[in-house]
Amino acid sequence: MGPGTVRVAPRAAKVEDGLHPFQRQVVGALADDRVRILRTEAPVGSGKSRVIRALLEQPRDGRILVLTYPTKILMEAQVGALRSELAERGRDVCVWPDPDLDFRGGAVNLVNYSTDSLLKLLRQMGPEAKLGKRGDLLQSLFLAQQWYGRESAVVTTPDVLHLIAERKYEASKRIQQYLNAGGLFVFDEFHLYHNLANFVSLLEEILTQWNGRIVLLSATPVESQELRDLFGRFSTATIQFEPDSVGTPGTAGHRTFNHPLEVRLESFQTTNLEELVRRLEDLLPALPRPAAVILDSVHRLQWVHRQLAPFAQQQGLELLQWSGLRKDRVALTDRTVVLGTSAIEVGIDMIFRSLIMEATFWPSAIQRLGRVGRFEAGRAVIFSRRVFEPSLHGRTEWDRNDFEQEVLRPALLEPSEAMIGGEMFRGDNYGFALIDSETRRPCFYDQSIFALFDIEDAIEHWRLLSLAEKTDVLRDWGVGANAAEEILLRDRVFPFWGLLLGSLRGKYQRVESCRESDDGLYVSAGRPFVFERE
Repeated sequence: MGPGTVRVAPRAAKVEDGLHPFQRQVVGALADDRVRILRTEAPVGSGKSRVIRALLEQPRDGRILVLTYPTKILMEAQVGALRSELAERGRDVCVWPDPDLDFRGGAVNLVNYSTDSLLKLLRQMGPEAKLGKRGDLLQSLFLAQQWYGRESAVVTTPDVLHLIAERKYEASKRIQQYLNAGGLFVFDEFHLYHNLANFVSLLEEILTQWNGRIVLLSATPVESQELRDLFGRFSTATIQFEPDSVGTPGTAGHRTFNHPLEVRLESFQTTNLEELVRRLEDLLPALPRPAAVILDSVHRLQWVHRQLAPFAQQQGLELLQWSGLRKDRVALTDRTVVLGTSAIEVGIDMIFRSLIMEATFWPSAIQRLGRVGRFEAGRAVIFSRRVFEPSLHGRTEWDRNDFEQEVLRPALLEPSEAMIGGEMFRGDNYGFALIDSETRRPCFYDQSIFALFDIEDAIEHWRLLSLAEKTDVLRDWGVGANAAEEILLRDRVFPFWGLLLGSLRGKYQRVESCRESDDGLYVSAGRPFVFERE
């Protein structure tokens, strides 16, 4: 090992009849109807999906089960895990909107409700099909769950529940009728919402207006004072992984879920992007692949990707992106390097042999480190402006939990603006399509797109155009047929406020203001834009 490198030992959990003790405790706690909120803290990779499976198979007397995840890819990964685990037990699983898997009695029926599932449905229905109002569709799916057996669930994001609570779907009032019968609402990786004021409001709506019960799952539970106040007002139980579930790696009856890591710690001024790229060029050729590089922002990712691309091509490396702005879906190989953002942190089902990550806030660092060493020993490099040496105390061998709590946590910052913050859920944000003037690739993002790109042109009356007129604009802007089709399809599901043409900024610039009125949407970012309402 070189200087600044430590070995982190594997971590395991006891297994009793197929479940870890903490998993069994969760199911047991929910058997007590007096428990309104259940908080569960368990390490990355310890098996929270097994908890979900157990809840799915638990009798609920006709009450709905809603599973929420912060990202669409995590939804897909968890639905896939549930399907695999249940199939191994000989269970028939139906997942909407798969065309050959209609809901039926006796099966486990799951609704996977997201933007991607709506797009998938539209593609199945054909170009002339009409999807109808999203609220009406969601209402019919909730109703279907009541008819097709007790082992069913709706899988979605907290944003959808927020839109229902705020009655932003036309069918929201009718949907709430299905939700107010004491359902169970599971929030995975709930720490991502700790700094969001509306999250506590949503939980309170579920507890009081919908008569629901709540399960909060996270490996790094960060809680606001408002959230702690909520725990004080409602009967709350807490289940932790330690000490009952702690196992011994390599021992019969124990499952290793975090394999050993070799971790290199590098402290430097990470805001110097040229230095960041230089270090990546030094490290990437020698690291085992597939490898992940996790950066702190989508703007940094875009900039690093463009600077690193010539070197990667020279080295025979395949650079991919995974962020809220762009997701490249291809098979990972021994040439692949995935540049990602926090979108990779939680539950993404990619298997990496090595990892380079930026580390600023400790919960994020722990989540990111969990992306490597999931199935075999791995290597990791941590870049940070913070200094790790005082926390290391000269030690080079670390227990995994001690490394997380005694090195990463004290060396890095407490979270504040690192997580989703402010008043808005992402469902409250305003969608745009942007054509990158350099690559001609389309990007789909919210109003933050103005902070990332210099806007060269904007169709501010986009919502007033007919389909034929929108098609003409895309052709005039040089957008290829496949990209144009994707833009128009997404526009049908969640109508864009405008179409933008822009180039990546050399420096991130905050959006000065963004507000909606009866006339449309006003955005100030360098210059004012007014996007008209249809």
